[in-house]
Amino acid sequence: MNKLGLWVLLIVALQGISEFKRARTADAQQASRLQEDRAYAEGIAKLKQQDTHQGPRPGRIELVMNGALFDESQLHTILGRDNSRSAFFSYKLHGVEFATASAMGLDLRHHFVNAYLEGYSPFVASNVFVPLSVLARRKTYMLDKLNHGGEEVWQTSRQAYLYTRGDCEDHAIALADWLIDMGEDARVALGTYDGGGHAWVVLIKDGQEYILEATQKSGLAGLKRYPLAAMQPKYQPQFQFNRTSFWYNVGSPATTRYRSQAWLEKSRFSAQ
Repeated sequence: MNKLGLWVLLIVALQGISEFKRARTADAQQASRLQEDRAYAEGIAKLKQQDTHQGPRPGRIELVMNGALFDESQLHTILGRDNSRSAFFSYKLHGVEFATASAMGLDLRHHFVNAYLEGYSPFVASNVFVPLSVLARRKTYMLDKLNHGGEEVWQTSRQAYLYTRGDCEDHAIALADWLIDMGEDARVALGTYDGGGHAWVVLIKDGQEYILEATQKSGLAGLKRYPLAAMQPKYQPQFQFNRTSFWYNVGSPATTRYRSQAWLEKSRFSAQ
């Protein structure tokens, strides 16, 4: 066999090896997805046995600046008739601007935003991409005006997994709470994306800040690294919160830094 023939044989062999590897990878990914879907279905079956129609647990906040306490009953007193108004509110409390924020839940009452992170995840996962992948397959993006007849309401993390449709904050709350259960430093960020109101997840890991788009439904299989926040200037945050803390951005809304001195921790939440 001449050299040309040997080269052809080598190329054909390499192509065969490459095809074999691709097929093995595809089979492994399919098996992994089936395992995740099975675990998810089992988690949701348990969830359906619980009462998930109520709003999140009541709680209170402590203002970081002066230690003043403020609970949910006081929140409802301040809101009055607005307690059943489908809107996002931020508050000036005891002289502290943007001390906290509230949104209306499925029970048609307002709750502190931290309370929506109930400490729920459908199953144990160790890879950050698993919650993203499961949400992409299992939850459909739908605006509240279509999903709730025009009302802007928030789902708790439990409800976000039970109900198959939701908008950006529902996706972000579900993802952030699952990541926190995994031991990650994850937060829900509120602000704008490309000029429109939006909610997304900030992951702080190994000294870096990443943005996880919880509503992303495609292209996840090709993701090999977490998307750096510094490379995502269209996300312009105003607030961040996790299960306990609420932060306000006193700097530029165009920041891509989520731990700079422009972020002031305004209050700390605890469930009652």
